[in-house]
Amino acid sequence: MTNLVLVVDDEPSVQSLLRQRFRKRIANAELNFIFAQDGIEALAVLEKHPEVSAILTDINMPCMDGLTLLSKIQDRDCPAVVISAYGDMEKIRKAMNSGAFDFLTKPIDFQDLEITLDRCLRHSQYLREQQERLQRAQTQLIQAEKLASIGQIMAGVAHEINNPVNFLINNLEPAKEYIEDIFRLLQTYQHCYPEVKPQLQELYQSIDVDF
Repeated sequence: MTNLVLVVDDEPSVQSLLRQRFRKRIANAELNFIFAQDGIEALAVLEKHPEVSAILTDINMPCMDGLTLLSKIQDRDCPAVVISAYGDMEKIRKAMNSGAFDFLTKPIDFQDLEITLDRCLRHSQYLREQQERLQRAQTQLIQAEKLASIGQIMAGVAHEINNPVNFLINNLEPAKEYIEDIFRLLQTYQHCYPEVKPQLQELYQSIDVDF
């Protein structure tokens, strides 16, 4: 997987220096850089490339400086390293308080830059793994809540079914006794009045009382 790094700096030489310093890692598809001249352009790049893993940003830039940029990307899982001169230590301190991952000073020590960038990328990977775990946990929680809701619905349905079923079961024996009483009454009538009218005999047969 290629780590995409957004570099926000208005100095034209920065692009060529970074590409030269990291040419082997770029060729091996370990790293790739995308560049912006200021904070406004950087925000547009982030909207277009949400896969950006880390940000290297200067503090002093036209249109939108690095401190303002940091304040607008605090909700992103994308750590930022700020770069500025020693004379801007107060701004660097503000940047760290605003959530910057680390800082570098100019002129840039590229060995220090590579070490810091690698730490930043590892932190970015950790944040994304944690985000994936959180999303899986949320999905599992939603599924569990759905199953619990289905269980409650089924329990309610079972309750509604069980009530009439229990009523029927509890009344089967009395109903059997009532029917047996009716049959005894019919048999007594047949014994006492063997000669019945034709229409009654026809009705008796059509009903099929024995069945």
